[in-house]
Amino acid sequence: MFRALLLPTLILTAIVSTPALAEPDGASLIHATITWESGDSRTGYLRWDKEEATWDDLFHCGYRENPWLEFIDTEALRKEKRARFYETHGLIERVAYALHEDKKPGPGWRMFLIRMGDIQSFEINAGQDDFVITASGSRHRIGGYANDNGSDLWLYESNEAPLEVEWNDLVSITFSAAPENHTPFANRLFGTVESTTGTFTGPIMWDKSECLTIDSLDGENDDGGLSIAMGDIRSIKKVDHRSVFIEEKSGLGYDMQGSNDVNDGNRGIMILTEDLGWVDIPWKRFIKATFSDKTNGGSARTAFGHGQPLNGTVHLTDGTQQTGRLVYDLDEGFAWDIFNGRANLIDYDIPFTMITKIERLPDDACRVFLQSGKILELSEDQDTGQDHGGMLVFPTESTASEFIPWRLVKTVDFSQ
Repeated sequence: MFRALLLPTLILTAIVSTPALAEPDGASLIHATITWESGDSRTGYLRWDKEEATWDDLFHCGYRENPWLEFIDTEALRKEKRARFYETHGLIERVAYALHEDKKPGPGWRMFLIRMGDIQSFEINAGQDDFVITASGSRHRIGGYANDNGSDLWLYESNEAPLEVEWNDLVSITFSAAPENHTPFANRLFGTVESTTGTFTGPIMWDKSECLTIDSLDGENDDGGLSIAMGDIRSIKKVDHRSVFIEEKSGLGYDMQGSNDVNDGNRGIMILTEDLGWVDIPWKRFIKATFSDKTNGGSARTAFGHGQPLNGTVHLTDGTQQTGRLVYDLDEGFAWDIFNGRANLIDYDIPFTMITKIERLPDDACRVFLQSGKILELSEDQDTGQDHGGMLVFPTESTASEFIPWRLVKTVDFSQ
């Protein structure tokens, strides 16, 4: 049985993306108060080790409890997953599935992914029973999967060296906007990234870590080891799979190799765009990054807090439709949730608040229609159809949910 819902407190082949809005120095940097078990607390700019530093950055971890599990008809879901598997597998695989997979409960493990700016606070209990409280007040038990939940933290209270803090020593982290007269400890990287499938402009996170002017690009050239402040670099151009050409703002230029910052060990060049969300370009698709003297960019704390539930209409392949509150893939039920997909080896992380419609396509792909008018054809992810859990629809707050298998979905229209 399903339970009634109680609301918790043109397809693009070449893309030119518009830049994210700029904010004054410091407005886009994470600011928070951290509190220890003793009751002592300190306030300042906060960074996740050598990585996330801004409100737009993504916090990755896993759900310890899927908040929608109580509304899911696990038997109906089990039958649907079995039917999908049997459609494409033979007798031996079916027998193995019946023995090992068929009795697994629920929709399986789910990732928790949210922009830092959509978080109000963290409750910390030695990393074992931690909670994220969103800006709208919903509370989510998290843990595992990525180092964001449990990462060492750096607190910048002034222009001096940061205070290094262990996650498990804290009991809470509470976010807040920085005071207007507060001096930021660094500026955000901003520029244009050219790839084999398009050009993107906005704040940049190099190798999924370096995102500030004080961060360093490491490697070596013929003269030995090098460590260059990202804020001193004018451009980085890929030479081949193992090296780049660096042009500094001083005019100095040279080849550089010898580390994953500058070779095919690079984890990806991420660009925050106003119309597509986060775009993650792999080394294979990367051509050149040109950095601007523009500081920061991205969103201030006041731009977040999209805590409203997802609402809309699911159009089925038989011509019928269901309208109400929506839970996409059995785990994404809020406007702050993030849709994931891939096209031409480039990964996209798109907040649902940017999406107007999703159209299911064959072969575990879908067409995503964005508020900007752009359309992406994405695949290779659970959100795009690969092992998609299906949809929950709650016609009203007091009625039971309806489960719709993904294979029966034609389109999902979102009401913003």
